[in-house]
Amino acid sequence: MGQISEAHGLEVIAEESILCLQKALTHLREIWELIGIPEDQRLQRTQVVHKHIKDLLDMMIAEEESLKERLIKSIGNCQKELAVLCSELRVEPFQEEGEPTILQLEKDLRTQVELMRKQKKERKRELKLLTEQDQELCEVLCVPHYDIDSDSVPSLEELNQFRKHLATLRETKASRREEFVSIKRQIILCMEELDHTPDTSFERDVVCEDEEAFCLSLENIAALQKLLQQLEMRKSQNEAVCEGLRAQIRELWDRLQIPEEEREAVAMVMTGSKAKVKKALQLEVDRLEELKMQNMKRVIEAIRVELAKYWDQCFYSQEQRQAFAAYYDEDYTESLLQAHDAEVVRLRNYYEVHKELFDGVQKWEESWRLFLEFEVPVGSRAPTTALRVPSCSRNEQSLSLPQLNTTTMSNATANSSIRPAFGGTVYRSPVSRLPPSGSKPILTSTCSGKKNPRAARHGADKENLELNGSLLSGGYPSSAPLQRNFSINSVASTYSEFAKDPSLSDSSTVGLQRELSKASKSDATSRILNSTNILP
Repeated sequence: MGQISEAHGLEVIAEESILCLQKALTHLREIWELIGIPEDQRLQRTQVVHKHIKDLLDMMIAEEESLKERLIKSIGNCQKELAVLCSELRVEPFQEEGEPTILQLEKDLRTQVELMRKQKKERKRELKLLTEQDQELCEVLCVPHYDIDSDSVPSLEELNQFRKHLATLRETKASRREEFVSIKRQIILCMEELDHTPDTSFERDVVCEDEEAFCLSLENIAALQKLLQQLEMRKSQNEAVCEGLRAQIRELWDRLQIPEEEREAVAMVMTGSKAKVKKALQLEVDRLEELKMQNMKRVIEAIRVELAKYWDQCFYSQEQRQAFAAYYDEDYTESLLQAHDAEVVRLRNYYEVHKELFDGVQKWEESWRLFLEFEVPVGSRAPTTALRVPSCSRNEQSLSLPQLNTTTMSNATANSSIRPAFGGTVYRSPVSRLPPSGSKPILTSTCSGKKNPRAARHGADKENLELNGSLLSGGYPSSAPLQRNFSINSVASTYSEFAKDPSLSDSSTVGLQRELSKASKSDATSRILNSTNILP
């Protein structure tokens, strides 16, 4: 219907054009007649008008034909370019819907080309930006560049993958940067502690250069960690050396009896481990060592006091004490001092290893001594803690305790405490100490050969009994007052365990004496410690 209307309109326009042309020719002819132009000239002029009209129409037709050709050519060019762009952008080829005119098709194709050109330009621009970022991150992290063709047009998926890769690189950079800053801070602290100046190019790059310029490669991070470990090891070694020097200083202070005000003068170097602190500590040790050499006798006597303390704590017998002959040497030389130093170190280590066992034995002795003290009738108790009973007479009744179950004790570990039970007893090794001068104590017997009625009465109750040169557990010299830092409950518990044994439940003192007399009169403490493989 539209085509019919369009055709009818063209016919109307053509008819009007013809009428207009006829009217114009008629009007021209009238003018020519009025002017008086001859007929032949009027005919010529009419031909000229016809030619002008025909040329004009031909020119118009030629222009329209040219327009049509241009449109067709543009359509072809756009179609070719669209095909290339679709291939580069990796999208589906453009398809025109319906049957458009040449003009409409050309317009649609041209619009689509412009759109795809814009997309291509944006992708290339983003690819360039991402490539620059990748190059920067790769240089910092010392990793290879992202593998992508910078000359081609990337697809949307490729750009997305590139963005994800860069995000991972940024996270890696941030993580390594944080690790680098943390390690660098620790390295600087260690260097300050060690008074160490960076002396290699790597150390200078770490400490002195800008943090942003440092290459955060895995190799550099590993080298940083290694450098920090080396510095921390040196720091630990310095700390150990300084702590050893401090311990040596304190020991020398005590041995040399350095006054407190003199100790406070070097208090500032008793903490820290810097190089200057280490140097100051070494100087103090050297000074004290020189002072020690000048006060050899006093130092050796101080060590002997410490040795006697460890002998008591380790329940050493008199024979064991006398085995260290240097203790009795009065020739105060450097070699004698070294021998005492070595012996006190050995005993200190030995005591620390078996401290729990020795503490258990000590506690057992205290409980047993207190039990005996409660068992002795008040009226018959001697006026002191220092009662002694002669043990040389066969007829004289002496107090001994049932032998300790060595099988049980041998199964005990060195770190276990001894349970106070009456399956055995402990004899304390002699507590009398040799004077620093080295003079040996002489143990004398108070046996008179006659039976003392009171001794018989108290034979089962005595707290301190000297047997074979050793004091029974609980025995103390008269010069050392008894320390009663224990509770009645511990003693009551001990006695209740004693009462549970039917063989030891005689109510009479004679029954108790009979059971207790089965024990050997040898050094029970030594038996206990030997059975547990403790005594050296």
